[in-house]
Amino acid sequence: MRNIWKIFEHLYNRKIDGRGLAIFRIAFTIILYFEVFQLFYFRHLIFDVIPYIESYEIAVYPIFIFWFLALIFLLLGFFTKMAAIINYLLTVILLGTTSSYEYHMFYSYLTVSFLFIFLPISKNFSVDRFIAFGGSSAKPQKVSILCYYLPVFIGVGFVYFDSIFFKLTSSLWMNGLGMWKPASMPQSAFMNITPLLNFKYLILALGYLTFLFEAIFIFTFWRKSWRVYLLIIGIGLHLGILICFPIPFFALGVSSIYLLMVPVKFWKIIFDSKVVRLISNRLNLFLIYLFESSKIFTDLLFKKDYRYNSGIIVNRNKVYKKLSFYGIIIITGIQLIVSFNSPLWKNTRELLMVEDHIVIKKTENAIKLMTSVTRDFLGITNHGVFMDSHFENYNHSIAVVYKPENGEDVWLPLTNEKGTPGNYLFGPIWIKWTFRANNPNIDQEVLKESIRDFIAFWAHKEEVDLDNATFSIKVKKNRVPHEWEKNFLNNQLSNPWIEAGYVTWKNEEFYPNIKDIEKL
Repeated sequence: MRNIWKIFEHLYNRKIDGRGLAIFRIAFTIILYFEVFQLFYFRHLIFDVIPYIESYEIAVYPIFIFWFLALIFLLLGFFTKMAAIINYLLTVILLGTTSSYEYHMFYSYLTVSFLFIFLPISKNFSVDRFIAFGGSSAKPQKVSILCYYLPVFIGVGFVYFDSIFFKLTSSLWMNGLGMWKPASMPQSAFMNITPLLNFKYLILALGYLTFLFEAIFIFTFWRKSWRVYLLIIGIGLHLGILICFPIPFFALGVSSIYLLMVPVKFWKIIFDSKVVRLISNRLNLFLIYLFESSKIFTDLLFKKDYRYNSGIIVNRNKVYKKLSFYGIIIITGIQLIVSFNSPLWKNTRELLMVEDHIVIKKTENAIKLMTSVTRDFLGITNHGVFMDSHFENYNHSIAVVYKPENGEDVWLPLTNEKGTPGNYLFGPIWIKWTFRANNPNIDQEVLKESIRDFIAFWAHKEEVDLDNATFSIKVKKNRVPHEWEKNFLNNQLSNPWIEAGYVTWKNEEFYPNIKDIEKL
């Protein structure tokens, strides 16, 4: 422990240019803002009992308004500490009440929002900093290098580290199909990249590279000689996710965390360039004008020096330093404990024939309970992403088509005519339709309720009267591959649609008549 403390203290006391941390704050907040905007747009689908027909017992509209305001203040670095606290609380409350729409990026939002409370994210490029220096320009403020390491360590490193314990037990990943198969399944293919997928050894190599990258990341990202290479691979990986899968904010959100791995010298070159300095000077003059014109108001609000009100990470008080140290140790310990329930360790316990021991069972149950808390409050959980269970036996695509009395059929923006995700299906909405309403083994009742909710939401948006409306349910049967195949995605997209029943609405009452999808 003493050696760990020495390493921590060295990193804690090492100061570097803090502008990269401010860029991270701005980039991550923008991505979170658009994610929240998506949740806001679909709020009736997510929270209403039946969208626009039977409302949720609490109006969520005002809560979202507060969340938007907190994010704007966080983006500007204005009342940053308070904005970070409000953002974290609302993230916990609203994301915690959307379990059927939960997807992996939610955990990153929770983790980073929690860290924002403590990190000195307003030391540069913020209104708070501008006010702290009395409206005058000042040199870029420095922060502890730990402020760069922590979000990467917890928000990315933990995710990759835990996922390895899933991938090591996965035939999908161990056979190099970790990239090829998800991108080849119609229900997850945002963009058809068949020409790339047809390069067998390239795509298999990329799958193995992803596995190796995630396995070594947490042990190597802090090494200066490795950092740029890991940054390039990591950004490339998530740009690939952005292109291939309908989870854009996941790809962009993690990429924003990678900004903390950009060498500090790069930001210095950018912000010391003549063009950027000219823009900065013009903006500074504008802010000075605003500051001077409202000086009386700001004097009343800001009676103390905000230069050092920057969070416990860089506070030189020894007590705060120790709290930071033990906080990091505890959070790391929690992730290690959570990983105890990953498949690799479960298989190990079975191999040792101790899986039924009462101590093991009680430990597993205690960890499950702990994980349910750490997941909802810290985003610390297990990370089995794109695993065998997500695709095994997933041999169908389901679409809903509106049949107006006069006019052409209208495909709802769920699954489109090709059989790939429609315009509604991004992020949590894609997860809801693809893995909760649908899944490898369909629950007919869940499917019926989900179809009801999506139709009710869409009908309100498109001004379709549900007093008398009919919708056709179509199914496309797909094969599930277990090895690489050329043109697999195109072959599945060419499969015909099968009529799988219909649903009708009478006086805003829902009447389903859907065939058993698994028997088609």
